[in-house]
Amino acid sequence: MTETYKTGKRALLIGINSYPNLPTCSQLKGCVNDVLLMKDVLETSFGFPANNIVVLRDQEATGARIRQALADLLDQCQTGDIVVFHFSGHGSQMAAQGDKSRGYDESIMPSDSGRMNCGFPKEVPPNDIRDTEIEAWLSRLAEKTSRITLIFDSCHSGSITRVVPDTEGTRLRWVPPDPLPAGNGSSIPPLRNVSGSGWLSRSSSYVLLAACAAEQGAYEMDHDEEGSLSRNGAFTFFLAQEFRQATSTITYQDVWERVALNVNNRFRNQTPQLEGARDRQLFDVHDIKPMRYLLVTNRDKDQVALAGGAVHGVSANSRWKIYQAATKELDELNGNELGTVQIASVDALVSRGLIVSETAPMAIKEGDRAVETLHIDRETRMNVFINPPLTGFERQCSELRHKIDQSGLLRIDDSSSDARVVLQMTMVPEDLQEEKGPAKWDICDQSGARLMPQYSVQAPGSAARIRDNLETMWRYQKVLELRNRSSALQNKVDFFLLKQSPNGDWHEVEGDQAHFVDGEKIAFRVVNRTGRAIHASILDLGISRQISLLYPPASASEEVAASRSAGDDSSGSKMGVLSVGEQAGSEIELYFPNDASLVPLAENQSGKEFFKLVVTTRRHDLSFLSQPGLRKNTELPEHPLERLIYLTTGQGLERETRLSFNSNDDWLTIERSFWLSRKG
Repeated sequence: MTETYKTGKRALLIGINSYPNLPTCSQLKGCVNDVLLMKDVLETSFGFPANNIVVLRDQEATGARIRQALADLLDQCQTGDIVVFHFSGHGSQMAAQGDKSRGYDESIMPSDSGRMNCGFPKEVPPNDIRDTEIEAWLSRLAEKTSRITLIFDSCHSGSITRVVPDTEGTRLRWVPPDPLPAGNGSSIPPLRNVSGSGWLSRSSSYVLLAACAAEQGAYEMDHDEEGSLSRNGAFTFFLAQEFRQATSTITYQDVWERVALNVNNRFRNQTPQLEGARDRQLFDVHDIKPMRYLLVTNRDKDQVALAGGAVHGVSANSRWKIYQAATKELDELNGNELGTVQIASVDALVSRGLIVSETAPMAIKEGDRAVETLHIDRETRMNVFINPPLTGFERQCSELRHKIDQSGLLRIDDSSSDARVVLQMTMVPEDLQEEKGPAKWDICDQSGARLMPQYSVQAPGSAARIRDNLETMWRYQKVLELRNRSSALQNKVDFFLLKQSPNGDWHEVEGDQAHFVDGEKIAFRVVNRTGRAIHASILDLGISRQISLLYPPASASEEVAASRSAGDDSSGSKMGVLSVGEQAGSEIELYFPNDASLVPLAENQSGKEFFKLVVTTRRHDLSFLSQPGLRKNTELPEHPLERLIYLTTGQGLERETRLSFNSNDDWLTIERSFWLSRKG
């Protein structure tokens, strides 16, 4: 897959097996192999010049040498260069130099670093490189290029308490954190503004591939290499395999799906993380718009498991077509399916289905992608009534009916009394007519209130735009209604919106009368009183009916611990807190949408926006729920039609009693609303 680029390709690869200041049980074997393997992949598969790849191994990788190599890479990088930074070695933690939720900074350990902990061969002060150092370097590098790939094959957690014996052929890449100074971490609010891997703030200016989640460990393992045993980090080993097999259209998301499955099948307590520009082509700057799908995570005889459940809106008896891994474009789907699956049971985060057809024996496998073709639900579609057309415009009316008939989210109703939306043609007075014709489509609710601007009956693409906007409105409504009233998490999780006062302090805002202005900052806080770790995501349901994953953006859910750590025995430590936006430089800025004219606004030109918290007892990923807002009259229609229907009806207990929940698998949603208005 080698290509010739006008810009440079540069890499800094660090692998450390030997740590002289750590005990024998903390020595590693696979890290140097990792960086040599990655060097070969970058050279042979992606055309990185050998003299542009810096490799630091073992005693070469001191704290001073690593810091100097990072500075050199920053200095040598030219605008638009492709840059790779890979670290394989011990990950640990150090007492935070700023506010951190647990009183720790995440860190990587150079070869000359040590620990003051009792039990090490000698007390040597830590010389770790903190996540804050890496982030500062990354921020400066991103000013020169957005083609940055970061790979961490190390542990990032203080919760790991054991090292697997070497005789098992595996080892954790983790060293206990340096002890906190007395009182550190006991009084600061538990803020956590880094990504699920525990490393960096989220950004679209780079791609980060991490071996595990913040609360997990990264394993290395033995494997057969031409008849003899060799050792690598499990993450690097499987990542290199996928890199070698990649074609020019493969994205980081495509690679990560396969790597995550392979690693997690080998080590159940290790979940690789992907953050940043996940839909970017490998070591490139081009992004590929993904389709909506769920991943096939397991196959057992004639049954499969999908990585989506009630939280994602999967319904029992729905039908899904299965396509090969890395399928991305909807126009690739026709005739290329591997088979069809019917959902038999739905848990909170996982669905299980029966294979009802297959193009060949065992054609469907782990890593394939499932696209919904039939959704079973009492209110799966929005009823639409179309009034008889004006004389002379019968063809345009027929075209609109045809577009709505094609939709998996809309249904034409013969009666206006049962319809959610009523469409009718109106004539525009001559003095207001445009060149596209005198007839307009009015789109209203049953009360006659207009739901969106008028569309010209004769303008090309109007029918498709009306259909797409109605689908957008319906998805928005169904996501907003999504809830689980039978959840055991009820009243054990709090969700607060925060507003900044003129003096810079943050305070909670309550009710739906909270008011913000375009450009103002907002923050939020999730308080966990369940007594166990939970996983949280926050969806932003915007004024223009846009749905986006506010936090973590384009990433897996964030863990909210059961309690504060760092030895705090106060009553406040009995709950875990996730706070986002309160720290300086990490605030969330609100923007009034440019296309707000497409939706009805209050008299003061304000619109209501919702933040929706989704909490689960296992890690989840809701990034595929994102959708653009209502589309302007000047935009061209998108084709082909998006057919995924993955939203639940929100019908309360009657709906949830039909779901098959695992006793240890629960979910909860909480909505918070506020009014947002333009400046002035």
